Amino acid sequence: MEKNKKYNILIYAAVIFVVIIAIIMLARNPGQAPQPSPPRNPIEVQATPEPTKVVAEAPKAPVATPAPEITKTAPKPKPKPKTQATPEKTPFNPEDQPREHFVIDFTKMSSLPEGYTLDNLQLTDKGIQLLPPKPGEENTPRFGVLESAPENMNFPANAISPFWREDLPKDTSIFVEVCVSPDAENWSVWNTVIPDTDRASGEEAIGQYRQDGTENPYYQYTPGGVFFWGFRLYNNFKFRVNLYSETADSPTLSGFRVYYQDSTLGQGHIAEVNEPVVEQAPSPAP
Repeated sequence: MEKNKKYNILIYAAVIFVVIIAIIMLARNPGQAPQPSPPRNPIEVQATPEPTKVVAEAPKAPVATPAPEITKTAPKPKPKPKTQATPEKTPFNPEDQPREHFVIDFTKMSSLPEGYTLDNLQLTDKGIQLLPPKPGEENTPRFGVLESAPENMNFPANAISPFWREDLPKDTSIFVEVCVSPDAENWSVWNTVIPDTDRASGEEAIGQYRQDGTENPYYQYTPGGVFFWGFRLYNNFKFRVNLYSETADSPTLSGFRVYYQDSTLGQGHIAEVNEPVVEQAPSPAP
């Protein structure tokens, strides 16, 4: 009996002790329930992370982009309308150059002009021809010469171009020369006229009609090229024609023309006596 009483007393004392401890603990942490001990499970329980608070920043004021500089380009001046200027006269524009023609037709005269001379030649209805050969001399070579009188030009000229109309039977020929003078007294040497064969026949031959449809007075004439003296001007010219034959037939000179002009437009000077002659150039288009 006594052992049971002691045992009960110990139990009551232990309970009382526990109660007292509990009261003391509650007194120290009022309103808090006892926390459970963490589990002793070897697998750790990961705590759910608290959500991160995102603090929205106030939007920054936009930075103003400087406007691009605009460079003003001065407008290009509009081109002025071209005014068609009056073409200036130049010595090389044939449309501005004074020009003239000397013409003699031997088929339309009964006698030669004063001052013209014939040597072993005669004037016929066909033109200038050699005198008939003497009997027995039909195959003897013979020749004759026509020389003109001094011819005046209507203005001082620095270029002349001779043309002649001829008929040449086999083994006959015609040879032309010209000379010029500033005063009809002092003359240059006789200058040999070389026929412009390109203009005498073929595709470039002088046609019967001009481009405007009118008849070309130089048709069937032999062109002799151009004699040109630069700025030296002459007032007079003469021509000399030699006719030659090796048979009884005679060559015939039926007409002669001289085309002359002043390409200096009056800027040239009257030539001095015995100034040299410039080389012969191709014939102009008549």
